[in-house]
Amino acid sequence: MGYSSDFMPYVGEVPGKPNQTVLAGFSGHGMPLILLCAKAVARMVREGAAFEDTDVPSVFRVTKERLESTKNEILEGLEKEHPSSKL
Repeated sequence: MGYSSDFMPYVGEVPGKPNQTVLAGFSGHGMPLILLCAKAVARMVREGAAFEDTDVPSVFRVTKERLESTKNEILEGLEKEHPSSKL
């Protein structure tokens, strides 16, 4: 199971990597989303559909900013819940 640091999956074309797409980081509870996201990615690959022409939520779109972000909301959340532990 893969996690993304902002809890949102990565779906779509990889910025700066022509002809590469990704469908990852569904974080457990996002597993029911995979089928329709995979269908959208298949349309992008096979038909050349733009991300905007799919029903995938815009927050799932892979962006350079998301990929480069060092913020980790998962660890920050754990630190808030358990401030005395050293994660």
